[in-house]
Amino acid sequence: MAFAGHQNDHDLGANEDAYENEDSKGNVEHISDAALDHSTTTGRKREAPPLVRDLSSEDRKSLEFALVRKIDLRLLPMVILMYVLNYLDRNNIASARLAGLEDELELTSVQYQTCVSILFVGYILMQIPSNLFLNKIGKPAIYLPTVMIIWGVISAATAEAKSFGGLLAIRFFLGFVEAAYFVSI
Repeated sequence: MAFAGHQNDHDLGANEDAYENEDSKGNVEHISDAALDHSTTTGRKREAPPLVRDLSSEDRKSLEFALVRKIDLRLLPMVILMYVLNYLDRNNIASARLAGLEDELELTSVQYQTCVSILFVGYILMQIPSNLFLNKIGKPAIYLPTVMIIWGVISAATAEAKSFGGLLAIRFFLGFVEAAYFVSI
């Protein structure tokens, strides 16, 4: 199906959203959104609310643009903040190494690299389950802040690690929780 490049009232009626379907013989069939039956996916026909249905095309486009802008202005600052904090946290262990992490926890070079790498094991293991869970609950406005709070608690627990095993476990679960960020966003 391709979007119809032009419309005329003769072929498509008054509907503005139309599609054309070309079969193997080159015959073109015009299909309007009104003709598409959405009842197979939702169990009932979907219609625009009367307030939206009565608007002109230009009014709809301007309202849609305003809505998208409003959503972007509310959502993007938090997404950017989450991304920056996530980036800082991932690089935090390198700063801790420079500040003497290896000496305090008596880590070998291999143990340190294992602690750096284990974050990605948890991250990879949790990406798909996190997305499935988000789809199941269907409320990113609750899921993302909850995950962010858990991530903050686990990130703060890194300061209390006293051994290789403790740091390894914290880094694994940190990756486990961080998996929700980019999948969800």
